[in-house]
Amino acid sequence: MKKEQKRSPLKEESPRLPGQYLRNKINEIIDEEFFPAYGVASMAILFAAQEWIYFIFGTSRELHPWAFTLIAAIISIGAYTYFLKIKKKAQNYRLGYEGEVFVGQLLEGFRTKGFTPIHDVPCENNGRRFNIDHVLIGPKGIFAIETKTWRKKWGEKINYVNGRLLIGTHVHDSESIFQAQRNAKWIEGVLFKHTGTHVPVSPIILFPGWYVEKIATSEVKNEHSVLMLNPKFLDGDLDVLPNILNNEQVDRFVSAISAYVHGEAIREKD
Repeated sequence: MKKEQKRSPLKEESPRLPGQYLRNKINEIIDEEFFPAYGVASMAILFAAQEWIYFIFGTSRELHPWAFTLIAAIISIGAYTYFLKIKKKAQNYRLGYEGEVFVGQLLEGFRTKGFTPIHDVPCENNGRRFNIDHVLIGPKGIFAIETKTWRKKWGEKINYVNGRLLIGTHVHDSESIFQAQRNAKWIEGVLFKHTGTHVPVSPIILFPGWYVEKIATSEVKNEHSVLMLNPKFLDGDLDVLPNILNNEQVDRFVSAISAYVHGEAIREKD
């Protein structure tokens, strides 16, 4: 009798975790970029070492230890340069991942006030996959949250100058505001598709560890309808908003986004 193979007892998709998209990216770098390059460099060094062993102990075949050593050296130098490049990319992903986890843990605390956070919402547009860091649904409304965890020097702040964010003293950024707006529109589309209801979604940008000038927060909100602040102040900003959704609406919209995320997670596996 053929022995039945054991399988995992887990049938349902687990909830998305904060930073899951970036964690998957880090794993991709390790599996698809680091290990292949490491393997090629290791094989080149192994062949060179083998040639030297044969050369020292003598064999009947023609040997080229210096040629193999040169080839191994070239490949190793190339691999090392490549490692430095992917290391920087992995470090950026790691920083972003840590920021999303930090914000995700903060948002989980909002459950006591009737909010439900949904993390790492997978999306696809014209074949390009991306994610929305967090969606927060509660009596105060629906919010699409983008987390920006950027490196900083001591004393640097985030300001708003001439229609663009000023990160520190030199880096100008306008894409983050438009990205937050696009994310909110995307969630509005998802909700309409799943519920048939047009419901506004408010875009938020959070900067963990950064001081955001109050005038910058005010100007970005007035000009772009985007709330931009350090995550530790989010609770206070939401508290002053009026309640616009009842419990039945909150549950319906949470179910709609959860169903969408579940479907996208299945598509990612296929």
